[in-house]
Amino acid sequence: MSTRDIVDTFKEMYGADVSADLKKIYSSATEEEAARELTQFGELWDAKYPAIAKSWNEHWPNIITLFDYPSDIRRIIYVG
Repeated sequence: MSTRDIVDTFKEMYGADVSADLKKIYSSATEEEAARELTQFGELWDAKYPAIAKSWNEHWPNIITLFDYPSDIRRIIYVG
């Protein structure tokens, strides 16, 4: 399942606002920016959807490997 598939599922389940805020995380320019976006996501959505940020935090070591690649390659990975 690609990131796009996951995001589309989130759109269906939680709406476009949640999806847009998740995109801020995985489309960040740097790992540090992504971490800040994840923190902001949790602050905004944890009351309603606590499992989302919890899951992203638990899988953060795997997610941040995305930032080992140049931005053009990252886009292919998360769109693919």
